[in-house]
Amino acid sequence: MRIHVITVSVNYSDFLIHSVEANRKLFDKWTIITDFKDKETEPICNLNGIECLKTDVFYTKGIFNKYAAINEALTKVEDDSWVLFLDSDIVLHFETRRILECLRLDKSCIYG
Repeated sequence: MRIHVITVSVNYSDFLIHSVEANRKLFDKWTIITDFKDKETEPICNLNGIECLKTDVFYTKGIFNKYAAINEALTKVEDDSWVLFLDSDIVLHFETRRILECLRLDKSCIYG
């Protein structure tokens, strides 16, 4: 099971640094999306081998368009990966990966 995590984190580096520390070994790939003004997220990503996707698509419709940014990140996901959307202030249990691998997940389903 390959797990690719996508996190939107614009100006949440104070939370993100703790989430990355706790969660980084649970996943095969992690893409964190932020905007070009956020100067603190990219160094956290670089230090931890996480892809940092910078975009201003958040602001294209005059509102904070989180899902437009997520759609950009989804283009980075490999076909054989499960996608996990994770907020930047969430710390998962250290056995999350083992538990996910024990489940009989159906590829035709979306789990929430």
